[in-house]
Formats: sequence, structure tokens, C-alpha cells
Amino acid sequence: MAVKGNYFTIDAMIASAIIISAVLVTTSFYIEEKSNTDVNYLSHDLIVVLSNLKIGETSNSYVAELIAKGNITGSDLNNSILVQIGRFWALGQDELAENLSREVIISIMPSGYGYGVWMDQNQTYNITNSEVAMLFSYKRMISGIERDKPIEGFTSTIFLNSIENRLTSSFGYFGGFVGEGNISQRLLLPDNFTNISNIKEVNLDIDAGNDFQLFINDVFAGNFTVGSGGGGIMIPDQWILSSSYHSLFHNGTNNFTLSFQNLSSNYSSENPDAVGGGFLQVEYFFNESQEMGIDYDSDGNATTRYYLPGIEGVINLYDSFFVPGMLMNMSAYIHIRSNYSTFFNIGATNVFMTPGNSTDDIKAYLNHTHMESLFNISDLSKKTIPIRLGHPELASGFGNGEADVVLITDLSGSMGWELTAEVAGTQRDCNDSNLYDDDTERLSLAKCLDKTFISTILNNSGNRVALSGFYGDSGPPNKGRVYEETLTDDAAYLQGKVNAYSAQGGTCICCAINDAYKILFEESNPSRKKFIIVMSDGIPTHTCQASSGCEGTRTGLHGKEGLWLGSAGCYGGSDDCETGDCDCAITNANWSSCRAYNDLNATVYSIGFGPVDACIAANDTLRSIADCGQGEYYASDNASMLADIYQNISSTILALSYENQTTVTTGNLTTSFLYPDSYIELNYTPIIEPPVYGKIPITVQGNEFGNTYSNGTLYLPPSAELIEMKACSYSGDTWTSLVTIDNTALTEAYNLSEYGSSFKYLGDAFVVDVPVDTFIYSMNNTVTTRTGTIPVNYSDGSPANRLVYSVRIDRFINPGGIFTSVEGCNWTFEIEDGSIRDISIPPGYNGTSRCFYNSTTHTYLDSVNSTDDGLQYGAFQIFDLFDFDNDGLVSIDLTENNLNTTSYHQSGVPSMWGPAIAEVRVWK
Repeated sequence: MAVKGNYFTIDAMIASAIIISAVLVTTSFYIEEKSNTDVNYLSHDLIVVLSNLKIGETSNSYVAELIAKGNITGSDLNNSILVQIGRFWALGQDELAENLSREVIISIMPSGYGYGVWMDQNQTYNITNSEVAMLFSYKRMISGIERDKPIEGFTSTIFLNSIENRLTSSFGYFGGFVGEGNISQRLLLPDNFTNISNIKEVNLDIDAGNDFQLFINDVFAGNFTVGSGGGGIMIPDQWILSSSYHSLFHNGTNNFTLSFQNLSSNYSSENPDAVGGGFLQVEYFFNESQEMGIDYDSDGNATTRYYLPGIEGVINLYDSFFVPGMLMNMSAYIHIRSNYSTFFNIGATNVFMTPGNSTDDIKAYLNHTHMESLFNISDLSKKTIPIRLGHPELASGFGNGEADVVLITDLSGSMGWELTAEVAGTQRDCNDSNLYDDDTERLSLAKCLDKTFISTILNNSGNRVALSGFYGDSGPPNKGRVYEETLTDDAAYLQGKVNAYSAQGGTCICCAINDAYKILFEESNPSRKKFIIVMSDGIPTHTCQASSGCEGTRTGLHGKEGLWLGSAGCYGGSDDCETGDCDCAITNANWSSCRAYNDLNATVYSIGFGPVDACIAANDTLRSIADCGQGEYYASDNASMLADIYQNISSTILALSYENQTTVTTGNLTTSFLYPDSYIELNYTPIIEPPVYGKIPITVQGNEFGNTYSNGTLYLPPSAELIEMKACSYSGDTWTSLVTIDNTALTEAYNLSEYGSSFKYLGDAFVVDVPVDTFIYSMNNTVTTRTGTIPVNYSDGSPANRLVYSVRIDRFINPGGIFTSVEGCNWTFEIEDGSIRDISIPPGYNGTSRCFYNSTTHTYLDSVNSTDDGLQYGAFQIFDLFDFDNDGLVSIDLTENNLNTTSYHQSGVPSMWGPAIAEVRVWK
């Protein structure tokens, strides 16, 4: 071994800094004492020597003895004297620590001094000098040691080659109300799922209105009687399908159908041929990492489709879809066949309407441009959006309506012209086959469309309609008048009054809107839905105040309330289309619409009847009226399109005035079809990153909440990445109205009132997707679902509600830390259904250690030997990964056959304990 010489400075008090040499002879050091005032420097130099002098650099006889006995091994030769003293102390080898301290220090310290070594204030060795006039100490940190802790040990990593045949689930969900008739839905299984024997169980949990037969991929799969599965009010029946039907499933898309027996018999609110929420669940073992239903592009953006259910009977759908990120664009494809008109609402916005009376399939693609014209697309991001489909003609079967509608018709002189030209039109009856020709008089067509509109609205019992027509006397100054019929549900009476309409006079649009305001203010009430329909073929020629005013409240009903502005040059002719002559009348019409909406919450629609698009002033006026009234503006000079516009508005009003989710219609009905290839397609930037290697996806069905307040708790370990969270809510004949998540704060994940002030006009979500970025890891997250019929009156939810969620599990389980062994354990653990499982980790372990993970005991320490074992701790982390609610119960079934682990170990790893504080004290 090399011998190292060291020199010590012992008299720094003398200005010349006398240096005393210490010469190394064989294995000993000596120091020549020169002064009794050098205690400080002696203590400093002593700790420097002990810190720098390595075991392998000294031939000290005691050190050689320790090496020979194996107390110091080859790997210790690079330790300093101070580190080796500390290691003996940490391991509880106090005698060795004391002897090493003494044998090295005594040979280099002069007599007459007291000195010693301490570790974390614990003395290892000292020579006492009873007189202490001066004491100095110096300290050093020694990393990796701590009293009674291992100096070095093992580290390990457990690699999940796979969770072979891991237990996961696929679901096919129904909306809050789906009907009424035969209903079909789809369920996805992985593309490479080929072994049907891997299906563990198929569960059908639904709230159905009537008995039904189940078909899987068009093959019979059982008869089901309502109530036989334990269902009740807001409680689904729960059935487990016979394993004999498992073979009906295949990889990819599976279709399943609920077939009710009598499609055109009795549609009843008590026993509808419908489903009020639920799902079909297939539990299966699978060893791949496929995530289904989402396509990612090279930029990390995603595309997914929400498929509408198939309905054969009466199309009556209350449902929802979720946008799992920042929405970039949205489109839809609707495939139906129906003899009745069918509307499609997203939120409270009508996006599609069919005219009905069709025996052919209607296939409509609603592209992104169409959707963007109706929505601020980004406002839909990270939200569950209610949707609604139905037949307005069958409104009488959907409970009492509560719409009050004022239908305004332009009766000015220009309504006597042809639809597309400023020449006198041909008067025609409503049954005239040429009614839709371009030469038909505008008013003739308007009267026919008015009468159809009245019939459609009043077909729903409870709705009412009023009339207001603006016309005027034959000449000034009273050329702005209105004709009025107050609210009634007598369709024949109103249609008779419409027949008497004639064209004359000017265009006092503000007069008619203010007349509608008066009718609704006096005859309606806040509980009813209020609408104003404004139709005109031209520019307003009148204000509702004096000729100098641009705002006012006159109705044109009496005296000179509606004043003609002829003296100002506003005649409403084509020469006024691009001038400011009619600006005052235009402003007043817009002001009147704003007042109706702001004061009465009356939605105002406007219709440009004839070549209005070609007139800037007329077009801008009617558009502003709709904008201020929060309605829609339509314009056309095509008779067929105008008929569609009136039908679309009437159908929207009926859709917004439905009172119940179920029908009460009796009698035979023509069967309608909503085909299950209909979808909403979403392109978005996802909250969750695309799948990566090393992550295993698992879908877990949580337990029922079991309480009427309807909340459940999920604990998320940081090693599990949450990628999807669904709150399932059975709402009965009410609506799922509010879903919250409570962790560090209370957050609303879904509030139905965002989409409308009355729930009866909106879809009903059975599945509310909770954005995963609202969850917090390593703590309890409580999700609560509430129901209701109005925004401010929340009710309890169903105790059968539950969470369904998907997570990604990391294949690499790194226990962390340094352990004294890496042997393993025989584990006993409990899963969520109460079953007890035994498993050896690692597989093939034949030792005697016993470990437990259950509702009363879960620890990684062997319960018998209490060893500090890295594999025991790693196995504990695996169980903890799948204990999502932190109750000691594992959410999936793990067996030696479906859990395949490989562990990698490294021995001789330095401990991360400490640091310990080593101190040298010298005194005199």
C-alpha cells in the first residue's frame, strides 16, 4: 500500500507562521507540539486528515486486522477513515467504530489534549482531559448513512410484460331517454379481439319502460321482463346474460337491439317503449394495449364520432355527447326516414329539420361551415352537450305545450306583387297546384303559410297563437296601422281571419312588434315560452313616435300612433335600399325587438319574404330584429324554401314547448326510422396525450354510489393516468341537471342550465363526461350527480349511479429506495366484489413470507418476518395502482395467470439515508 505523508500547521499565532512537519514513519503519524494555544488548528487539521486519508492508503496494523477479518471489504478500501468510522456506527458496530477511532487518532495527536469523535451527537470515542479551558470542533457531512439503517442494499424495478388477459370492459350506452320503439346501439371490442372465451361476463343495466327482447348482432339473446332485475323508480334492472350468448359478440363494432313487441300500439308516459338510461357492458380479458374510438393525427389532434342510437317507431331522443378537448370543428350526418318532420337540436340550437311526408331515406351531412354558422365552436370545448331529436307533428302526444306565439304578417301594398318581381301577382288558393310558382301573389302564399303555421303550433294542446298584421289606411297621415287578434287556441277562428287579409298601405314593422309586446305582456305569464314571428317583404316606412323620433312604443292600433314618414322621403321603394332615408324607422323596429326580448324574454324570429336579400336596408333591418330578439333570420324568394322556413320555425317552437320526455299518444302511428349510422364527428386538440409505449389502458366500472344524494369518491394514485371519466346518472322523468367534482375546490363539470332556462326544452344526459384535468392525484375526488326539472330546484340522484373510468397504467414499477432484500412474498388480497385472491409475486416464489392487501390490512412489509424487501414493496405498489378509491380493495382481478412480472435487481447500491454529521472535538 502507498504511504501518505501529511503536514500540519500548529502555530498560526506566531507572525512568521512556523510550520511543523509531520513525517510518516511506516504506519504512524506524529505531530510535534509547539504551543498550547493551537487547539483550534489541531481540531481542524484532525478532521481534514480523517476525511482525506483513505483506508487503502494506510498500513496501520489495526486497519490490516479489520481487512483480514472481513470487517472491511474490498469495496470499503476507498472509504476515508471518517466514513468508515461512520459506517461502523450506522450498523451498530460501536466497538469497531471506537477502536478504529482510537488506533488512528492516538498515533497522531500530542499528549495533554482531550479529543473525540461524535456521529449525530453520539460519541464513538474520546480521550478526556479534565481541564477544559478551550474547546474547538469541526464537522463534516457523511452521506448515505443513518443509525440502524442499511449502508447499502438492493434496488429493483418490476416490469409488467403485460397484464396478460387483463380484465377490462367495453360499454354501449343509452341516453337519458331513448325511444320510442325498437332501439339499437353499438358496442366496440378491440379489432384483434378474437378469443370469445376471454369474455368473463356480459351485464345489461337499463331503466326500460316495457318488456323487451334482446338481439346481439341480429341474433336473439333473451327475453327480459321489467322489474325482474331489481329495478324501480330511477333504479335500473340489472341482468347478467347467459354465457351461451357470449359467442354472438365479435371484434370491432357489435350492434345490439332492444325489441319492444308492439310498435304502433299504445305510446304511454307510464310504460313507454323506451329506455331511460343504461348500458350493455362486456367484461373481458385482453392482453393488448389498444385504445378504441379515437384517431390521432401526426400533430397530436384527435377525431372521434358519437353515434346516435337507432330508433324504429317514434323518434324521441334525449341524449348528450362530450367534447374531450379544445374543439376545432364539428360536423354531423343524419340518416332518417319518417312521414313526420323531425328536428335535431344541439344544446338549445336547432341544427336540422326535415319537412316530413317522406317515404324515402333522408341523408343529410351538416358540415363544419354549417355548424360554425350556428355556434361559437370553441365554447363547446371540454363540455357534455345535450342533444334532442323529435317529431313536432306529434307534439300533442308529448304533454301540454306552453308556447304563446304572435304571428306578424306584412299586409303592406307591396305584398300584392309577384314573389320575385315588382308587378302585380296572381291570387291563388292554398290548394292551387301553381301556388309555389314565381308569379303567385306574395300575400296569397303568405296566407297559406300562416294557416299551416297556426295548425302546426296549435296541434300541441296548451299552445296559443295571436295575429298582428301591419297595413295602413289608403293614404296619409294615418298610413301605419295594425290588425290584431289576441291569443287563442282556436285554429279555425284564426285561419278564417287570415283568409280576410288584403294588401294596402305602408310598412310599420315597429307597430306590429309593439302590438305583439302588448299582447304578451297582458295575456301571457313568465312560466310560458313566448315567441314573435316578424315577416316582411321590404323596408319599414314608419316609426312609432312623432316623425322626428326614432324610438317609441306606439302600436298603430288607435288614432295617429303609427305615423308615415313620407315627408322625409322614406317610401320603402327600391330607391331606399341604399340610402339613409329610412334609418329612423329601421332603428325603431330594432329597438322594439330588443324591448320584447329584454322585458318579456320573447324570442323574435324574422323572415325576409321575397327579394329582400337584394335590398341592403331591408335585409339589415330583419337581421337586426332577429339578432336583438335572440332568434334566427331567414330570407328567400323561393316559395318552397319559404314553406320550409315556416315549417322549421314552427317545429323549433314545438320542440321548445315539449313538457315531458315521454309520449302519451294513443293509436296507430306510421313508423319512423333514425338509423344508427347517424353521427356527430368532432375534431379537437385532446386533453389527454396520444397513447405511448409502456402504458396499459384499463376501463373500470366503479361501484354504485349507494346513496340518494348520489355521490361517489375516486382516489387516484400518481402512477395511474386518468384518460376518461364518466358519471352515469339515472334521472327517471326528470333531467340530469348538475354534476360536480369536489377535491381542493368544488367544480361544476356539467350544468344543464347553461343551455336553457327550462330543462324541458333540452336533451337529457345519462352519461356526463367529467374532464380529466379537473381530477387531482393522490387525494379523494368526490363526484356528485343531481337531477331536476328547473335550474334552481335540484333533487337527489339515483343510488344506482356510478363512475366508469379508464386509466393508463405504467408497465415499469420502480419501488424506489434501497432495500435489504429482494425476495418477494405470498400475497393475499381482496377485490372490489369481496372475493379473496392468493398470488405469489414474483411468480414461482416459494418462500414463507406472507403479505396482505385488503380493506383492513395493506402494507408491503411481510407480516411474519417484517423484512425490508424491495419486491414486496413493488408488489404493494401494483395493488395500490388498482385501488382507485383507496379502500384497500383492488378494482381488477389479478391472478398469476393474468399478471406477468419481470424484476430487475441491483445489489451494493449505496444508501440514500442521511447525511449524518461527523464531528471532531479537541480541547485543553
